[in-house]
Amino acid sequence: MSKESVARCVVQRADLARELSLAVGAVETKSTMPILQHVVLEADGCLSITATDLDVCLRTTCQAEVTATGAIAVPAKRLIDYVRRLPAGPVELSWSEDNWLTTRAGRARTRIAGMAAEEYPVLPARPEGGFGLPLRTLAAMIRRTMFAITTEASSYSLNGAQLEVGENYYRMVATDGRRLAYVQVPGSAGTTAKYLVPRKVLAELLKLASTADGVGDVWICGDENHLFFTCGDRALASRRLAGSFPSCDRVLAMEREGRVMVSVADMRGAIDRARALANEYRTVRLAIAEGQVTVSGEDAETSETVETIDAEVSGSALDVCFNGDYLRDFFSAVNTDKVTILYKDAESSVECRPCDDDMDYRVFVMPVRFK
Repeated sequence: MSKESVARCVVQRADLARELSLAVGAVETKSTMPILQHVVLEADGCLSITATDLDVCLRTTCQAEVTATGAIAVPAKRLIDYVRRLPAGPVELSWSEDNWLTTRAGRARTRIAGMAAEEYPVLPARPEGGFGLPLRTLAAMIRRTMFAITTEASSYSLNGAQLEVGENYYRMVATDGRRLAYVQVPGSAGTTAKYLVPRKVLAELLKLASTADGVGDVWICGDENHLFFTCGDRALASRRLAGSFPSCDRVLAMEREGRVMVSVADMRGAIDRARALANEYRTVRLAIAEGQVTVSGEDAETSETVETIDAEVSGSALDVCFNGDYLRDFFSAVNTDKVTILYKDAESSVECRPCDDDMDYRVFVMPVRFK
């Protein structure tokens, strides 16, 4: 491209804002490499937008009227903040070899300094093969498990959820060592696979699902170092997490003879109120007795709350404490009217299951032990 030549395209403001909003999730905001704070705009048949933080890469496209092709790297935050403030309608984007992006929308004309697209990191190439999974199903599985992923950066193999595809099922499991979320749905992908998907990738997949209204399939594959997810004209890639995900077979197989069935709305409200007045560790006490569950929380001598909920109880009485945040996360994830809580004793994890759910969904929570 000569210095006088210009890459130019026209896009709708709504389309550009939507796709930029998706792409910025992969931008590295704290990197010492300035180029990673940029997105690459490429005009060639359509307008493609690429972002990466070297661990996660997202490439998306939007319809555009392209009159001259070219690519440029533009500061992501500055561009999206400006585009969001533009009025509805067409936006003209153009740039030349001086790497200044010019936008025209209505009477507004703006210039933003960019960088050469050639300086952007080379992105991994997607391999052949893989399998398809309904996007709506994947999103539902992520919502039911992602909250159980650890936030401790040192626990590499727990920094994601394990996605497993069997001959007739899809399964996702996440754990932080103190709770475990498990979901399985029937389905056939025509292959078997097991991938450890990083938390950030799961969050980006949820954004893609919400933007696509959950319609269509996501195509998934991997190589030795990367995972790849393709949904229509949008592609997501990430580095694979190191380490092996722990087996959950012993947790799933444990027998729990006690059983409690309670209202989701009643229990969720009681737990939230107990958490609000609980100690700094958000400790909530559950006292299970015949026909009822008592939920309580306290903070030494400053506050306390006690609330009794009607319940169908089968089994011995139990008095046990949990991290209230863990219970709240489960009750916020279910979409049924009632749940069943299975228990063994005050030293063992409880198993929480929604009633009449279309998925085999279970969350296991360890009790709080006081020394």
